[in-house]
Amino acid sequence: MPLLCRRHRFVLIDESRNGTFIRSEEEKDTAVHRDMEFQLTGGGLISPGQKVNPASKDIIQFTVHKGI
Repeated sequence: MPLLCRRHRFVLIDESRNGTFIRSEEEKDTAVHRDMEFQLTGGGLISPGQKVNPASKDIIQFTVHKGI
């Protein structure tokens, strides 16, 4: 699950078999499937391989600040 900075934007690229799930600050869940890219904006949670469960120890929290 590489995270890249491209042209001042942060992009998550999923290369897994089970996908990656993202929950934005607006509480919208997004599934990112194999060989897909997703631009990260604002903040939220990333869960590799399963739906987002905020209580999980495998959750990644992110915040992207404007002006980066």
